[in-house]
Amino acid sequence: MSHLIKYNGSLMLNCGEPIMTDTLPTRSHKSVNTGITESSEKESDPYEEQLKDSNCSPEKVLKVCFAIFLFIIVICSGFVARISLHILIWHTSPPVQSGRSKLGTLGGLLESNCSTCSTNNTTAFNLDTSQVDESWIWAVFLVIIAPYLLTFLSTFFRICFKSNKAINWKILFVALVIETIHSVGLSILAFVILPVFDPASASVVYMSVAVIPSVLDVIDKLTSKQATQVSPSLPFCSESKKISLIFPVIGAALQMTGIGFVAWYIKHDLMVGLFVMASIFVSIKYWENFISIKQNSQNLKHLKTLKFELQTGRTKVTCLLSIWKIFITFLVVVAVFCVRSNNSMNGFKSLFHHGMSTLYSFFGSQEFGQNSTCQSHVPYFIAVVTIVCDYLCYKASKIVCVINCQRFAFSPILSMLPIVTTLSLVALMHDPNFLRLESCDMFFSDWCISGIDRLPENCLELLIAFIVLTISLIFITRHIWKVDGYKHGETT
Repeated sequence: MSHLIKYNGSLMLNCGEPIMTDTLPTRSHKSVNTGITESSEKESDPYEEQLKDSNCSPEKVLKVCFAIFLFIIVICSGFVARISLHILIWHTSPPVQSGRSKLGTLGGLLESNCSTCSTNNTTAFNLDTSQVDESWIWAVFLVIIAPYLLTFLSTFFRICFKSNKAINWKILFVALVIETIHSVGLSILAFVILPVFDPASASVVYMSVAVIPSVLDVIDKLTSKQATQVSPSLPFCSESKKISLIFPVIGAALQMTGIGFVAWYIKHDLMVGLFVMASIFVSIKYWENFISIKQNSQNLKHLKTLKFELQTGRTKVTCLLSIWKIFITFLVVVAVFCVRSNNSMNGFKSLFHHGMSTLYSFFGSQEFGQNSTCQSHVPYFIAVVTIVCDYLCYKASKIVCVINCQRFAFSPILSMLPIVTTLSLVALMHDPNFLRLESCDMFFSDWCISGIDRLPENCLELLIAFIVLTISLIFITRHIWKVDGYKHGETT
């Protein structure tokens, strides 16, 4: 879920030189005035000269067309993946009338039985939102483990058919701890934190996963500043270093401020604690993208050594870690829903299609188990759509970076995708009949936003967090706008 669509440094490749050259090599033309027909043949064609002067070679035209195609693929696949992901998560904790807080109702604006919100209420069936179908839970689980499974298959293939460096067991242990923390945090975020919110609010909370990168970004800049020797004859260089340090500091400050506003919006002690913990745990995944091994500074020496060892012997380590993360995610899912059930054994059975149990949340209770609110294939179909779109976005983004077109078809998309997704989710919640199908009511059309003009008043903390977190992510991931940024890590 968080591996492919977010500001993940694993997509920020070290692009190097462009695959396609921007211009064709030109020849020098000599005009010889001999007064015979042969001289006219040697004269340069004016259209050919105009083509050369315009710097519009066939390779460049092809590159631009290909970049536009990739731009469409990246933005469409990324958008669909995020929308479908929030649909899956919302169905793991549908809205109920009793005991519902403002967290799951966009500050109280999301109301039930509001058929006046839309004039297109023509589908004649009601969705019982008092029950939770475990199929949605396993669909979210599949979305989370899909990258791990694909990584395992690719690394296992390399192990079988290629020579690889032997495993450093100390490095494996440290990486195991880091990846375990990430898997636990991601599972808590996906199955405990985000389901409490409505989709639009959850998309804002989804952006608060850059705590560790923002801190490491500041430390990396400080160590880089100390390691660089500035010539006294070039005082402007030192000023440039000071200015470049401002950006990571602003990014870290805004990230923490945004998390603080989300916590203020939650106002529930246990929920705030779990949210902050999950945000820190998930963000630890991206530490490699903000640790440079090219500096001579001794600061963060152990992390630099760890990153170097992982880069030189990643295949076998990654293969083992992928299987481990699938196992850990499965255990956390089972533990979460057994703890939340009125009876642990009944909760365990309900999770595997055996009987029903009562599932407690922070703001009410629901029946948990197999039910017929949607056709059984719908959750898994949406999960497949999410996985395929995630993979397309990943591959297209990788190609964009390889051909050095990320400033057009990668960086802008990552900057505006959270904004577009959040605004689209608000629009869908205002008119939920847009995704009301015969097989399933995707956006719970019995619930819709009324009085959207009261959004700034009811969700002031969330709106501020949305703006602050968006800006913070732009500052933190500013290196994706550089063609030769050293933080562009290679993919596994």
